[in-house]
Amino acid sequence: MKKLLTVLMMAAAVVTLTAEDALLKSWDLTSSSEYMLWNTKSQCSKTVADGAIKITVTSITAPASPANIQFWTAYQAGFKANVKYRVEATIVSTTNLQGELNVIQNGGKYARATKDAVKYFSIKADQPTNVSIEFTPAQDISGTYRTPCFFLGNAPEGTVITISNLKLYEVK
Repeated sequence: MKKLLTVLMMAAAVVTLTAEDALLKSWDLTSSSEYMLWNTKSQCSKTVADGAIKITVTSITAPASPANIQFWTAYQAGFKANVKYRVEATIVSTTNLQGELNVIQNGGKYARATKDAVKYFSIKADQPTNVSIEFTPAQDISGTYRTPCFFLGNAPEGTVITISNLKLYEVK
């Protein structure tokens, strides 16, 4: 009986291990070659510490637009057809914040990887929030994609946004 229980427990452990999502990429934000911060009309500055980027909105020029401040990391390995992916990050803002999390082409038409590769989010001030999206391409996708790409241009002047724990998974 003990042998049977041992075998069943080992089989359950194997099933549990194989059912976990596969981490494809975890970005190192201490390296400036791993990310890009872009802004137009609205101005911001950045600092990096302890694996997180802090973006400070220093001025806003009307009209405000989510795309006026963008932060992204690049993923160049492509995405496979009919495979589910999840991209996630932790965000903290000193003010209530509405933004967008996207997976979009880096250049060209700036097309989303799929129609569901966008999430509109709202977070409360000073509350660390995990923001994530899942998407499944219908066909193989190659090229560089902004994975993730945050649109943060709705943040009020003086807001400090901290982003950390950027990860891409293949969902099992």
